[in-house]
Amino acid sequence: MAKLPAFQFYPGDWLSNTRLQVCSMAAQGLFITLMCYMHQSDRYGYLLVNGAKPDRKQMMKLTRMNPKSFTHALSELLGSGVIKEDENGVLYCRRMIEDQRLREIRKEAGSKGGNPVLVKQTVNQQLNRNPTPSVSSSVSSSSSTSGKDENKEQTLCVRAATEKKGRTACALFDSFWSVWQGKKVERKKCLDHWQRHRLDDRAADITAGLAREVAWRANAPPGTFVPQWKHPIRWLRGECWNDQLTEADYGHQDYRTSGRHHQFFTERAEDDPGRARFETIE
Repeated sequence: MAKLPAFQFYPGDWLSNTRLQVCSMAAQGLFITLMCYMHQSDRYGYLLVNGAKPDRKQMMKLTRMNPKSFTHALSELLGSGVIKEDENGVLYCRRMIEDQRLREIRKEAGSKGGNPVLVKQTVNQQLNRNPTPSVSSSVSSSSSTSGKDENKEQTLCVRAATEKKGRTACALFDSFWSVWQGKKVERKKCLDHWQRHRLDDRAADITAGLAREVAWRANAPPGTFVPQWKHPIRWLRGECWNDQLTEADYGHQDYRTSGRHHQFFTERAEDDPGRARFETIE
């Protein structure tokens, strides 16, 4: 099969993938570069160079990254499950492999006339057209059977579409839940809130906001006080993904512990203006 000149890219799927969005920009850049090489690979979706597995040195040359940056970015992608390794250590992208399998199914269905369900239905109708003693009864029986088959196929299609929509919404919530770093409590209540307010349509914004808060907490300067994570249902109800956290939002440590003594730092402008002192309380 000739190599395709391009592959489909869905910005919504990219931004709503929480496993990818928590990775650094260097890791995301490495991922899209590897996808391009996987697209050109002889085995679609796998990272192969001339049909063989490339070593780390070759991959660093392909991506033009230094060893330290490449190792750190690749560890992020593997650790978050964005890309995987097979039993031979070859890197691959599961989404690209699934897309390729779907293209092959559609190509085969197109060669048979289009919809694979209709093709199968046509074959069954041809098999049922055997000569019988009563021509009129055969025609009526065949038309009745085909009508029932069509209604059954329509019902199955509607049911499959509904189930797929439910699985997609649940998958987006599961992605959010897997990255959530606070206490994972009352999952069912959070999922009900997610579905009731149709937050799957805002999954990209939620993912970006959660990634910002994770980075804000990770970059807290030493000695500052970082508040605990909110309850997940309060975080969702308050739409906290819209918060724009800055350095001014960090708190300050207001006590120090030393053995049995607790020293509290207080400022009393009326006693010592512009100065501070410690009071020791046992």
